[in-house]
Amino acid sequence: AAIVNDGGRALVAAPAAVAGGGVVEEEGGGDGAFALSAFEALFVRRVESALKWDVQLTVRFPLSADTGNAASGPTRANAQMGDAAALHRAVGTAGLGEWSVRMLDAEHVLKTALADRVTLVSVACPPLALASPARAPSMPCELRVRLLLAQDPSTVTRQVDRGPADAEEAVAYAVDEAAATGARRQVAEWQAFWGVKSVLRRFRDGSIVHAVVWEPEASDGVFERSGVLARIATYALARHVSGYGNAMAVTDADSDVVTVKWPLSALLRPLRSAGADGGRAASQAAVRAFERLAGALRRLRDLPLAVTDVQPIAAACRYTAEPPPKPLGAGVAPPVGAEPLRFVISLEGSGKWPTDADAVDAVRSALHVRICEKLREASGTGGFGPGEPPDAIVASADGIDILLDGFALRGSITYDEHLAVTRSAVAEAAAAAKEELDSGEIRESGADSGALARLKAATARAEDVARNCVAAPVLAAALRQTSLGSPAFAPCVRLAKRWVAAHLLSPHVTDETLEALAAIAAAVGSGNSSVLGIPDSERESGRGLLPSAYAPPRSATTAFLRLLATIAQTDWESGPLRTPLRVELPETWRSGALAASARAAAAAALAREKSAGPQPLVRLELSALTRAAGGIDVASLCCARAPATASPAVLAVMPSMLPGGGDETDGGKPARVTGRRLIRLAKATLADISAALAMGGAPAHTTISTPPAEGEAEVTSAAGAATQAVERAFTAALEEYDVLLHLAKSASRELSAHNGDGLTGFKNLDSLSAAADWPSRLATDRVGKLLRTLEAQFGHLAVFFLDRLNGQAIALRWKPTAFLPVPFRVNAAHAMIVLASSAGADAAQHSGKKAKREKEGEGAGMVPNVLELLQDMLDLGDGLIASAEPVR
Repeated sequence: AAIVNDGGRALVAAPAAVAGGGVVEEEGGGDGAFALSAFEALFVRRVESALKWDVQLTVRFPLSADTGNAASGPTRANAQMGDAAALHRAVGTAGLGEWSVRMLDAEHVLKTALADRVTLVSVACPPLALASPARAPSMPCELRVRLLLAQDPSTVTRQVDRGPADAEEAVAYAVDEAAATGARRQVAEWQAFWGVKSVLRRFRDGSIVHAVVWEPEASDGVFERSGVLARIATYALARHVSGYGNAMAVTDADSDVVTVKWPLSALLRPLRSAGADGGRAASQAAVRAFERLAGALRRLRDLPLAVTDVQPIAAACRYTAEPPPKPLGAGVAPPVGAEPLRFVISLEGSGKWPTDADAVDAVRSALHVRICEKLREASGTGGFGPGEPPDAIVASADGIDILLDGFALRGSITYDEHLAVTRSAVAEAAAAAKEELDSGEIRESGADSGALARLKAATARAEDVARNCVAAPVLAAALRQTSLGSPAFAPCVRLAKRWVAAHLLSPHVTDETLEALAAIAAAVGSGNSSVLGIPDSERESGRGLLPSAYAPPRSATTAFLRLLATIAQTDWESGPLRTPLRVELPETWRSGALAASARAAAAAALAREKSAGPQPLVRLELSALTRAAGGIDVASLCCARAPATASPAVLAVMPSMLPGGGDETDGGKPARVTGRRLIRLAKATLADISAALAMGGAPAHTTISTPPAEGEAEVTSAAGAATQAVERAFTAALEEYDVLLHLAKSASRELSAHNGDGLTGFKNLDSLSAAADWPSRLATDRVGKLLRTLEAQFGHLAVFFLDRLNGQAIALRWKPTAFLPVPFRVNAAHAMIVLASSAGADAAQHSGKKAKREKEGEGAGMVPNVLELLQDMLDLGDGLIASAEPVR
């Protein structure tokens, strides 16, 4: 079934027998809107244009009387079909109007010009504006070009388009006259289409062919380089479509008669802060440094236990670090706060490993020292392969620190029984604490109980092993496979991190959460059920992902918009969102120890589900990775940051380990309040950018007789509607916050060091010889610790926000209940204002608690003292906070 407009363009196409099997795109309204809606309800699934197409270009033609006048008849196109350019126009356009012919010709020309760079080309006109009595009816002077890119990114970004061989050479090797005639015709057609752009070039294989060269330019953008598509479209349309009378006379210098813009080019502009190439060279250098180290570790001999695997955890090793790590110079120590490239060394399981968790930690420390000694020996004998040897190798109880090729790398040792041993220690500590609980010793000693302290330490160690030695490597392996399989995944993740940081949500949304959401956006041929409207019953029955009308994205801009749509359109209240992440792990990971630990993980998950505590609003389900990790909840450990290792025995002794139990305020991050803020921002950003794309970057009603108004001229400039929408998307609305805690220069320097910068610029301070303690500088996150301290001390009054990439201040917003009067208590009167008795009585009645009359006063109440609270925050900053500024 199909619906077409007066220009022969299909608006709706769907198999008549299969409901929901077709696709429809909005091309403008009409008189049959009701009939169209009824047809869609039965046969089609509507998709958003901004989410479907990889690249959207706006083409603006020069204004002319014939173009701007809707009354110009259909004879103009037909009268010109005999000229030399008719070969490169669409067929079957006889009798159609001027603008319909121009659309069809433009699509035909673009298919020829872009060739195998794209898989689908769609050309349409923007919606027509309503005509007023003071303005004559007019046709738009603009086209919309929408492209689906080729699967191979190297095809899209190539700089040379090869054409036919040289005519004389082809004729010389022709077998007959027909072949010679065909060769001459191919060369003539190629030269007629490309004109002065076509040149003869000799390639490395010895062939001499006609080719068109597109030298790289800064306007091409990074990653998909969609700007080169705009340049190709500009030249081809200016030569064959802009003016039919002199189309063959257009040269490369005259191609400005047609203006082709890429509206979303500004969306990739934040990635240029890492360099002209978007930081790809730095990421590739970091991956090479890790691969050199991994190869050296695998080649080590004479170790007590053999190295079975080396798994990277760092985001830089999957090209998603934002910004990418910057290599240091030779002999330069990393700055304070620099983030190392983390990895995990898996050793073989053996009876040599002890069964006590403390003894295992001691053996791991000894093995760290032993491996460092062997690496130092290998560095002197070429064990690291081609390249410079490591600048420094240092061992510690917690791991190994190495400076290689200008990058700091940090690794630790694990083995297949590691998690089982640490969990056994937790069970033993829980049993000892249970005995003290039954005997009443814990109630008397409280938090100072030795058994309770040992239980907390054992639980923290087990959670650290579960997260960093099992869950994180499994998730990193799955994300790395996704990154290598989808060219849009890595830049999409980096854009998402920039967007979240720009809105000061860095402390609340983990990088792993954004990467898992980007994996949904980049899923090949799949869309999430909640986004596509699949019922919850089908989602719960295992149909979390179903084929969708969207092809896999080939551009970072489209993948980012799909990520926003996933956040904005998912029904998060109905449960966690399923992800398509899968992983193929080596055989060393499929051990009996991980399988045996699945029962304990399942029991802990069941205990958490039965708890009454709140859960994060934005939650993910990584069922395939959870199975690969032996039943460990990878999503909770790496994305929600909720406790996931506590066993029922531990929970019986320490209920506070449950989400929402004890002193905890939520079950992980993002909390519900910040989760709703994330969803609201995603909806606003997606709507703003989609509206700008629908506008096309230029007023649709502009004609030669109606010059654009002042406001319209601004939209048609380089900083058009899409550019302005992108700028709004990456700019925080600071007026929405209550107080800004401005960071001191030392704190800003540490944040920049965490993100790849931070060197002082003085050789005597940055040199490795002057910083023998350089491992202690790594991962020193004083700003992050300060933020956690503020949340622990004042989290009941305010929510704290921070931009970890470019932020200069910690923003806070008071909770709605922060300034409600509470009953007066002596031990809670610090930084509080005592109210009158009547207000205090109302507060006591509201809280349902009777105020003590002897020491606390009859009917007294209190509210927070903002000035004293801010002074306390400055004091807790310990020099990291320079000042506090109320916003409103």
